Amino acid sequence: MRRFLVGAFAGLLIAGCAGRPRHSAPPALQSFLPQNGEVQGFQREGEASFGQGLTGLAAIIDGGAEAYVKLGAAAGVFQDYALEHEARERITVTLYQAEDAGKLYREIYPGRSQSLPGIGEEARSRLDLFGATELDFHQGPYYVELVITSAKSTAFEQLRQFAEVISRRLRTSS
Repeated sequence: MRRFLVGAFAGLLIAGCAGRPRHSAPPALQSFLPQNGEVQGFQREGEASFGQGLTGLAAIIDGGAEAYVKLGAAAGVFQDYALEHEARERITVTLYQAEDAGKLYREIYPGRSQSLPGIGEEARSRLDLFGATELDFHQGPYYVELVITSAKSTAFEQLRQFAEVISRRLRTSS
């Protein structure tokens, strides 16, 4: 029995079940992501991850894919960015294509506060997290979440810069 369990575990590792899969994002979704250095000091970290439908999104989201799909998310692209010379300061950008991005925005995190005019159709932030700051918005058929692992006073402004770049790209694509 022990040999069987060891063999089964080894088979799972070989099949790639041990890590989060990285699927190439389609050019259309990936084109909305900031390029290296477009937000001062930030560089892409690794390749973007892409998921489509429940199976694809579940492969790249750490829980919660079912809720996103239920609220209309059809596909998503994830990209991490690191601040040069600050190994611990990272921004994760998640961009979802959805049937109704406004509904996804309103229902995925109800109760978030601090409205942010000038970004997307609606935007808001959450500054009260321990060691992180979040900003999310929707624009057209897209819902965007940005999270920075920093509690520095500059964290919100850095998220806002990312949001402005993405919002501008979404606006010019339609």
